[in-house]
Amino acid sequence: MSGQRIELKYLDKLKDFFIEHSLEDFQVIYDNEKYFKDFLDAQTFKFTNSGTSALFLIMKRLKRYGCQTIWGPAFTHVSWINCAEWLEMDYDFVDVNPSTLSLDPYELQAKIDKGECPDVVIMVDIGGYVGEDTLLVKKICERYQIELIEDAAHAFGQSYNGVRAGMYGDFSFYSFSNPKLLTCGEGGAIVSSKHDLDDIMEEQIYQGGWYKYDKQRRTQGLNFIMSNMNTQLLRWQLEDLEEIQKEWKSKYNVYLQKTPDLFHFNSDNEHYAPSFFARRLNVIPQMVKDNKMPSLMHARYRNMGGSEYKISETLENQLVYWKL
Repeated sequence: MSGQRIELKYLDKLKDFFIEHSLEDFQVIYDNEKYFKDFLDAQTFKFTNSGTSALFLIMKRLKRYGCQTIWGPAFTHVSWINCAEWLEMDYDFVDVNPSTLSLDPYELQAKIDKGECPDVVIMVDIGGYVGEDTLLVKKICERYQIELIEDAAHAFGQSYNGVRAGMYGDFSFYSFSNPKLLTCGEGGAIVSSKHDLDDIMEEQIYQGGWYKYDKQRRTQGLNFIMSNMNTQLLRWQLEDLEEIQKEWKSKYNVYLQKTPDLFHFNSDNEHYAPSFFARRLNVIPQMVKDNKMPSLMHARYRNMGGSEYKISETLENQLVYWKL
């Protein structure tokens, strides 16, 4: 399915929502942030207007406290590289594991063993992957006192060994854009299991200053707020999470039957399905050749590091991406 729609039952609920609340009712945002925070058992949870905005604010905070160098997967989404350039941070790449499509912890360790060490590592949960490599990257970062950012944009609802995606990083973020498991069209969130930074991140997100009349704003910046309507749409979906996961898993199984060589990862939730997934290009089912199955090929996910990163270069030429 090449897109995500808001179900009619949620749109019907919005009629009552607009009767009860104005769009300036920010208490809705705070209540829904607490609901997500309690669900995740997180220390920090703050909505933003996009996943990339959340990542930008995380990296901005880390730079403010002395972090200048960030390493991430060579095969990746371009957002973390854009943020590094906007913030004038130095960045470099680590090759990926061909079995997970995410940063390879052994390649990370080998790069560190050469005498280099970053201030920050970003682990992208590409295709919803969370697993042993995630744990190994976390351990390496702890050993060398490296800040770990987990890009859990495609992994909300995923968990591994009892730990939810987004709870591995010192800082993490989600995306709620199309075609994510939970979506409000466009949106994101900053999350941390380690740091209680709700007030600090609130200062960075809500720069307009008018949302809380009793609090004086002392900093300058941009406005990364998410509307209260969008946070409410997400809360209703979170309340129906198991139902949504079952529906997505049934769609995923249709793809899996037609294309048995799909990448798929272990999860503690039997109904978990990624918001997009990949398959190797060398066995193309006839329905793809006939243009009956939509694909997203070599778009924003690609080898950003160049020919030095052999696995990433190979994957760029071997993978096709499907959106549920």
